[in-house]
Amino acid sequence: MQAFARLRQHPNLPLIGFLFSAIFWGGLSGFSGLSVAMKLLIPGVELAGEYLSFGRFRTIHTHVVLLGFAVSIIFAGIYHSMPALLRTSMYSRKLGLIHVIMYNAVVLAGTVSFALGINQGKEYAEMEWPFDIAFIVMWIVFAVNFFGTIAIRKEKHFYVSIWFYLGFVVTVPIMFAINNLAVPVTLWKSYSLYAGSTDANIQWWYGHNGVAFILTTPFLGLLYYYLPKQIQSPVYSHRFSIIHFWSLIFFYVWAGPHHLLYSPLPEWVQMLGMAFSVMLILPSWLGIFNGFLTLTHAKRRVVYDPIVKFIVIAMSFYLVTTMEGSLLAIKSINARLHYTDWMIAHVHAGGLGWVSGISFAMLYYIVPRLVKKPLYSMELADTHAWMTFLAAFLYAAAIWLSGIGEGTIWSTLSYDRETKQLIPLNWGHLAELLAIFRQVRSIAGAIFMTGYALLLYNLMRTVFGGERD
Repeated sequence: MQAFARLRQHPNLPLIGFLFSAIFWGGLSGFSGLSVAMKLLIPGVELAGEYLSFGRFRTIHTHVVLLGFAVSIIFAGIYHSMPALLRTSMYSRKLGLIHVIMYNAVVLAGTVSFALGINQGKEYAEMEWPFDIAFIVMWIVFAVNFFGTIAIRKEKHFYVSIWFYLGFVVTVPIMFAINNLAVPVTLWKSYSLYAGSTDANIQWWYGHNGVAFILTTPFLGLLYYYLPKQIQSPVYSHRFSIIHFWSLIFFYVWAGPHHLLYSPLPEWVQMLGMAFSVMLILPSWLGIFNGFLTLTHAKRRVVYDPIVKFIVIAMSFYLVTTMEGSLLAIKSINARLHYTDWMIAHVHAGGLGWVSGISFAMLYYIVPRLVKKPLYSMELADTHAWMTFLAAFLYAAAIWLSGIGEGTIWSTLSYDRETKQLIPLNWGHLAELLAIFRQVRSIAGAIFMTGYALLLYNLMRTVFGGERD
């Protein structure tokens, strides 16, 4: 209880709030994802009738992963690293606390609304208009605190992490607001201001940049801060990191149309999205190579330091997923794989490997320093790192193979020249063929959540217990 009292009195209480938020939403993210995966294997099982049906629970899963777990980790990283990088405290502790409360209220309201069937049907943007407005107001509160801290800084030089944070803070509310422009008809129902291919184009401009400016850009900022801090060595090349930032954000904002290849979207728009998506491989790999070159200053730490191990896992999966994303934007590859399980594997390799790797490293780094005690068990953290790697690898490998199988089977569709119709597939037979891969996915999810339980236990013993004998 004394440790809890010290946390409440901490001058950076907003940081502690976002750490608790990340742990809570992270747990719900994993539980909902594993439940949805099991639902595909045992479709007759009902958790709560219509309220947690597959469609609603899957929406809850994506919502709490993106706007719950990932965003709360980013906010925690910003509140922790900015004071050190700018040599000043955060602009307003009170604004920070308001930010924590508003943020969790919006994410919770969205989660409950999806269970009730209130959903505007846009990927990563399912919340209805009252919650969208609340989200923007919350972001304004955060932005005032963020830019206020920059205004009172004592360190004039911007380390590269601040640039990546700036990209996150400025871009997310703009694309969120533009994509969610709608005409309300009731308190819980609205219709998009756009229609047809325009609506689709704007949605995937937002959807892809949600990946870019939530799951990528700010996490790169966290990588550039926590890797050098943990190994006590500067980033290999600050010049590389600045080139990485500006080229990444320039290429990313044009890449959204690759989600709409072979659609009614104008051909030149599709080709523009494809070209910029392929070029994204250059800044993406430049940044990660900068990270690996930084690590050469302390490469032996990979053997015994679980935080460094998590960062290596994250960077490795980032290399794979960025290459994969660029390849999937090529029309011939996209035609075979885009609507298959391969896309699910692509997203989860990034989520379970890249995002979770950075997030867990950050949690293991921050929490012991907040309570001024060593981590309860480095061995448990090391076990967690290996379980995370195994889970991410098994998940991605199984669903990659499942996607290849789906694409191959779909490509064998027969065409009846007399009726001028496709001869339909036996979808039940297809599901049976792919069941083994989905079983492996569920096993991987269970391994991941077991590792997450180790994280919770380790952090709780660190905060509330004594040092391990």
